[in-house]
Amino acid sequence: MQQRHTETKALIKKVFTTLLLKHDFETITISMITREARINRGTFYLHYLDKYDLLEQLKQELTSHLFNIILIDNPNEHTIDIIIEALSYLKKNFDFIYALSMNQSVHLAIEIRKFLEELLKVAPVLHQKISQYKSLPFLYAKEVFFSSMEAIILYWIKTGANETPQEMAQILNSI
Repeated sequence: MQQRHTETKALIKKVFTTLLLKHDFETITISMITREARINRGTFYLHYLDKYDLLEQLKQELTSHLFNIILIDNPNEHTIDIIIEALSYLKKNFDFIYALSMNQSVHLAIEIRKFLEELLKVAPVLHQKISQYKSLPFLYAKEVFFSSMEAIILYWIKTGANETPQEMAQILNSI
């Protein structure tokens, strides 16, 4: 029973991803999702309240996994490893991540920012990076730093994530 539950949710995610690539989130309907997934509406509603709940649960799954990466490693010593692992996760789930990035009403940048904020809390080495902007007060320097990282990650996603996570980590580390 649990396997069927998991398979159905994976199917709904796959169909939702495909629909996000073709349509704006606001125009996607439950009927579109269920028709494409070849499931009935009742099955959809066993898992989600509505399309907003579907989106929130999928975003929560994404951020939860990213935050778990921070908790597993020692960010002070292995910040670059955490970034590589996070980028690897994004690349592994590229279709979904790309669909989110291309859809303005989803706000993927906010999720990336949350991840960076959490990483900063546990990785003092990032404070050193931010401190390199000596002419700016810390909060402004942090904004410049995060905006740069966020923009580079989004650009990587929007251009097809052609670089490896290791190459991207080196690029991000050079900021």
